[in-house]
Amino acid sequence: MDGHVNTTPHFNSVNRYLSDPQLTDVLKELITASSLPMKAVEADFAVDSSGFSTSRFVRWFNKKYGREVDNREWVKVHLMCGVNTKIVTAVDVSGWTAHDTTYFVPLLERTAAHFGIREVSADKAYLPVVC
Repeated sequence: MDGHVNTTPHFNSVNRYLSDPQLTDVLKELITASSLPMKAVEADFAVDSSGFSTSRFVRWFNKKYGREVDNREWVKVHLMCGVNTKIVTAVDVSGWTAHDTTYFVPLLERTAAHFGIREVSADKAYLPVVC
């Protein structure tokens, strides 16, 4: 060998970092920091959530169909983004059973800390918060 040390990261390195709870706040701050160059041009926002499947499977009894059901476990990402620039200004990740309504105010507050907000669009999942 010529003394060269292999410094290529393992292909699972990113997944290990993303699943480390100690890095959650840092990653959320990085997302917010990446949006700041758009604060002079963005004033209209949208909030929503989306699901991402994992490699784990879960099983539960489904009352509606009267049998056990198994499916991939999934997580939800809740985010606020600019309508014009599509820049993500705030993000939270939760389990699949989390209600969108509980994430509206924290996402709005974190966005309002850096952006002037003229309007926020949301679907009916956020209705209990707005009324």
